Amino acid sequence: MTEYNELTPELISQLQAIVGEEDCHVGENISEDYSHDEMPIYGTRMPEVAIDVTSTEEVSAIMKICNENHIPVTCRGAGTGLAGACTPIAGGVVICTTKMKQILG
Repeated sequence: MTEYNELTPELISQLQAIVGEEDCHVGENISEDYSHDEMPIYGTRMPEVAIDVTSTEEVSAIMKICNENHIPVTCRGAGTGLAGACTPIAGGVVICTTKMKQILG
């Protein structure tokens, strides 16, 4: 399995600067729902940070920071899947896209 880094307070501050503190959940402020989908056989693991994004610019800036610092990222929609795809098995950052409501075509 690939080795990842953990988030530092400095990196968390950078992520909060992108989306604001109210949309960047850390520690006990992370809902247990972010640790699994509807098929619990894939296990549970809490992310270090859960971020509610509203734009592609936010996603891009978050991904840049995570890529540069080798932080794992898991994308999450509503979490109703049955395949474990939104389960952050390596911890790191969960990007929640449920606030992204506009589809451009």
